[in-house]
Amino acid sequence: MNIRIFFVSLFFLSFSAMSAENVLDGLMERIDSGLSRRIDVEIVSDTVDYFELSQHGERPHIRGNNPVSAAFGLNWYLKYYTGNHLSWNNMHASLPDTLPAVTETLRMETGLPMRYYLNYCTHSYSMAFWDWERWEREIDWMALHGINMPLAVTGSAALWRNVLRRLGYPEDKIDGFVAGPGFQAWWLMNNLEGWAVLSPKASTGAMSRCSAESWSVCGSMAWNLCFPVIPA
Repeated sequence: MNIRIFFVSLFFLSFSAMSAENVLDGLMERIDSGLSRRIDVEIVSDTVDYFELSQHGERPHIRGNNPVSAAFGLNWYLKYYTGNHLSWNNMHASLPDTLPAVTETLRMETGLPMRYYLNYCTHSYSMAFWDWERWEREIDWMALHGINMPLAVTGSAALWRNVLRRLGYPEDKIDGFVAGPGFQAWWLMNNLEGWAVLSPKASTGAMSRCSAESWSVCGSMAWNLCFPVIPA
């Protein structure tokens, strides 16, 4: 077996082996420390994407068919039961000592299995220089809003550059073709080539960072049962 294929498979298997409840515990702890111990979450397999809110004793109970559905249910509870609106500007909740009870069971489902998010321009305008902390916040936001099919192009320039090297192209030719991080969208749309390329030293560091970050981003998306859309 090709060693690269082996390690890629092992990487994604390691994410899939983690429990969905642990994924949601981490999300809740980032929203408010201790929240994972105050809300029960249950994942029940189903052919329909749904969430259900109910009350188990003193604890709100969220049931969903996968982590994204349950996260959407969590966001619904926080917004409509506790009055907390989680947004790009604030992903932290201010909660009372006693969480509001779910007095009647609420179930919501969708017949739309693929919920796409992002485009190439968004990546170049807003995401080109994000660190992992900012990406983790965005992936949390995606899950809370039910997104399960985000465009994932982080690190793709590193792949392009490595392919061209293996084909025998010298670095100056590669620099004259692959655009810099903030201009990837327009390069992919054939509007420009080799624009705003980083210096060789900066480029090496940036490509290493992008390669590692792309593993983290795509892996975390897969861990949350998102299905990242990878460029062809």
